[in-house]
Amino acid sequence: MVSELTTLDSLRSRIRDLEKQLSRGDRHNCLICRDTYTTPLTSIQCWHAHCEECWLRTLGAKKLCPQCNTITSPGDLRQVFL
Repeated sequence: MVSELTTLDSLRSRIRDLEKQLSRGDRHNCLICRDTYTTPLTSIQCWHAHCEECWLRTLGAKKLCPQCNTITSPGDLRQVFL
């Protein structure tokens, strides 16, 4: 029961964050370079999306998502079409 509430609270928080992004109009901007996505990739570990170059540069320094610090490797990245 506690786990379900934690998951539900987490999902509600994520929805609020996404709604804020939509209202600001920055849903198509990379959070690393702050520019419009160029070849957007997402990690199958955390589902955050960043530009391919930004991901690879970040993962070259440390194997963590720059947004949430989830362990991620280049093999976890998949191209997405926005």
